[in-house]
Amino acid sequence: MDTSRYQVLVESLDTSGATYRTIGPLQESVQLPFVKFAWHPRIGVIPDSANLPAFEAELIRGSTYIIPDTKGHNGRFQMERHGIHRPN
Repeated sequence: MDTSRYQVLVESLDTSGATYRTIGPLQESVQLPFVKFAWHPRIGVIPDSANLPAFEAELIRGSTYIIPDTKGHNGRFQMERHGIHRPN
């Protein structure tokens, strides 16, 4: 997986801008911005091309997300989340 072709997005309640905000390129560790999140916000790992798979999950602060092996398939896939499930 070419991580340079992916951006990390989060769903935000902050009304001063877009509902989904890019927080940077895909890296091993990504820091969340200081914005308000809904009770069940989403986090996405979105490619720069429709020919690549996209990934999403419910966003829980302090969790770790694992991008699944798509075995070369395209589409939208659910990331596996590890950590305590607590409200944002």
